[in-house]
Amino acid sequence: MSRDRVDRKNPRKGTRRAYVEYAKIGTRLSRLFKPDVQRGPMVDISRNGVQFRATAPLEVGESLYMTLQFVDIPEPVKLKAEVRWAREEKKVGIENYTHLIGAEFVEFSPHAWDLIAAAMRDG
Repeated sequence: MSRDRVDRKNPRKGTRRAYVEYAKIGTRLSRLFKPDVQRGPMVDISRNGVQFRATAPLEVGESLYMTLQFVDIPEPVKLKAEVRWAREEKKVGIENYTHLIGAEFVEFSPHAWDLIAAAMRDG
């Protein structure tokens, strides 16, 4: 069955001009140093997670600190997520995005969800 035809409990919402900043969650010692923060455009979002483009591969099961930034919502959304799937793709755009990543939200505040819901309504 095509991915587009699957009925979803939590529908996805495509996003325009939104991006994801992310860093891998490491050990306590690694948090003392600035983590390697990456940035990629958001493809879509749902109540459970986000799909975004990346310039480097991520492994399924990796934990991430994420900041979601929406053009219409001035406050960034900070949360933790886990990589659920990753797929290599042909180069997309001039930024050399070569991977498509699906990440599930695993820890976020009610306020973060309010911001995500607002972005889904406005997007």
